[in-house]
Amino acid sequence: MTFNLKLTAAAIAILAALLPLTAAARTAADFFLDAPAALLPLLDRNTRLDMIDYHANGFQTPSKNLFNGQSRITSSDDCRIEVQLSRDAAMQIAVIPSKSDTIIAVIETVHTPVPDSRITLYDTAWKPLRRQPAMPDAKAFIEPARRAEAAAMPMPPMCFVRADYNPATGLFTFRNSTVAYYAESDRPEILELMRGTVDMRYNGKRFVEASLNTER
Repeated sequence: MTFNLKLTAAAIAILAALLPLTAAARTAADFFLDAPAALLPLLDRNTRLDMIDYHANGFQTPSKNLFNGQSRITSSDDCRIEVQLSRDAAMQIAVIPSKSDTIIAVIETVHTPVPDSRITLYDTAWKPLRRQPAMPDAKAFIEPARRAEAAAMPMPPMCFVRADYNPATGLFTFRNSTVAYYAESDRPEILELMRGTVDMRYNGKRFVEASLNTER
């Protein structure tokens, strides 16, 4: 009896150790397939399966979504999947390693009329993290050497930011699309002081600018 109990305890310990590895082995496509309907209302599970199959076999065939629009996967690897949901909306689902648990980053980008993104972080059970990082604002794009100059100027009333995740570097690239919103004749002067892109890392609480400069 004692021997059997020891075996049972050992088996439980092994299974417990393997659970994090099992979660980590899930790919971005797996999370796309299992994402809750509230997150992907345009695509039911069968349609997502078709989309994954088309992309895996090298087909560009779009799938009809629930609004009779066309959706397709534009790129996919183990850590990130990019999906064109409709003509004006796209989504990235990225698998981000974390000390405590894998984090799922969902980047939703719409054209309003210029590209603008939002990022929501989830755990592997699709529960939103309690603390969500804020997107970078206009001040984050000011050239560091010109921030004193910018302090005396009004910020643009609206700021549009497009986000992408790079699994190779673990960085989020934020692209300033604000300039495209304004006609040349009415662009705020401060736009001249703003960078086109900023690379940031999620530090477990917020996005912080990375010292590593990746290819833009």
